Amino acid sequence: LLSCVSCYSILPHQQRWRNTLMHSSINGAESHATITPILEEDIVDATTLLTKFDTAQAAYCSENTDKYSMGTASLLYIRDQIQKEDELEIRNAVMTLSKAAEIERSKDSSQGRVMLGICAEN
Repeated sequence: LLSCVSCYSILPHQQRWRNTLMHSSINGAESHATITPILEEDIVDATTLLTKFDTAQAAYCSENTDKYSMGTASLLYIRDQIQKEDELEIRNAVMTLSKAAEIERSKDSSQGRVMLGICAEN
């Protein structure tokens, strides 16, 4: 999945987000729900991180098209430029957006969508 993340957006627009969203989750061993806050700042940070990754990957691919196809350049970027810590940050960013969307969707099933796209270019 990491190699496929290149275009994304969160719907609806940020102005619809309240300052704090609450996420209910069941704690594995316990039967009661716990509340985990998702702050608007977390959503902005996650979106910023994914945008930074996408921009850096696109730039790397563009700089290396004389040597490789876009797909190969994209793969090499992930293999050679992304560290384990980066992978964890990217994963956490996707999970943050997914949880925020889940919260909104639980309140209104027509809302709360995260769109992760695969760009045919790379």
